[in-house]
Amino acid sequence: MSRFRAGGVAAAVVITLAYANHFRNSFHFDDSHTVESNLFIRDLRNVPRFFTDVRTFSSLPPNQSYRPVVTTTLAVDYALGGLDPLPFHVDSFAWFLVECLLLALLFRRILNSDWGALFGAALFGLHPANAETINYVIARSDVLSALGAVACVWLWAASARARRYHLYLVPAVLGVLAKSQGAMAAPLLFLYIGLIEQRRSVRELLAPRALWQALRPALPAFFACGAAFLLELRMAPAWVAGGGSRLHYLFTQPWVVLHYLGMFVLPVGLSADSDWTPLASATDPRVFAGLLFLALALWIIVRASRSDATRPIAYGMLWFLLALLPTSSVIPLAEVMNDHRMHFALPGLSLAAACALQLAVERVAVSTAVRAGAMASAALLLMAYGFGTHRRNQVWRSVFSN
Repeated sequence: MSRFRAGGVAAAVVITLAYANHFRNSFHFDDSHTVESNLFIRDLRNVPRFFTDVRTFSSLPPNQSYRPVVTTTLAVDYALGGLDPLPFHVDSFAWFLVECLLLALLFRRILNSDWGALFGAALFGLHPANAETINYVIARSDVLSALGAVACVWLWAASARARRYHLYLVPAVLGVLAKSQGAMAAPLLFLYIGLIEQRRSVRELLAPRALWQALRPALPAFFACGAAFLLELRMAPAWVAGGGSRLHYLFTQPWVVLHYLGMFVLPVGLSADSDWTPLASATDPRVFAGLLFLALALWIIVRASRSDATRPIAYGMLWFLLALLPTSSVIPLAEVMNDHRMHFALPGLSLAAACALQLAVERVAVSTAVRAGAMASAALLLMAYGFGTHRRNQVWRSVFSN
């Protein structure tokens, strides 16, 4: 067995141990109307209807989104154990592990490093912020939509046959049918082609000719994801976002995005049930802080994209921002912020962090002792995040824990 495969198996075992105490956790929040009181998932013969009738997603009309892939998996879980939460959690976690595996393979191609790829994938898999998604059964939609995007980019990168026969479009479309944010697979693929494959900087990519050369091979993904998104809009015309002022929601989101970054670096303020409200005024200092952060992030992206060595940092940060765009822009959702929304964005930050660590070890840590210290520090960080995840699982144990 190669070192990379052995490391992948070890990472999977550690991630499983971190989540070992979550499999018996109860249902929470929207699980009540999408799982517990949803009569449609109680018969597998309803599976075709999931794709034609939005009412099968939820027993509450305002919450009837078009997510047939999610509902199909819930029906399978119910067939295995009724309303016992165990099959539901096992299913969600299995998809999550697949996502971690594909991220390791994708990061390996981007970073050209076995240990860097494994660190990035393990960082994602053990990060406590993901406990907010994995423990929340209906948040499986975030896992499946993110998995669709990851699989789309990986298939494009790894398989000439997948490109030739457009097989990479299959997970992308399924991701959109799990949650509309999966449509971000198309721009993520475009940026992968332009930044990573064609090795262009952001400024070079903005030139008309270079832009077209990167956009043209990604057009099938834009068309496929766009068609799936339009289908969702048509199937769920009565869906209600639930938010208030579009403007207040919009100028609150830069601060929310900054919060998400802070939770990636130091995840000590995670909440299963956030009580954030839109900022009341555009002159609020938090609006300025969020906008300043976005400006700084864009500056770092432009600078990092100039070099082959740091370009994965630029791609990772763009992934982070693009993945948050559906929930942190002009659509005023009922909740201003939810930590489970970070799930789709975390692979980008994990890639950027892995690239930064790799550069530090290879260029800054000139002695063997310093390199060993850096690697030991990385291992301690992963252990700390794994411990944090184990503790977050306890918060989700029952409705009385929250």
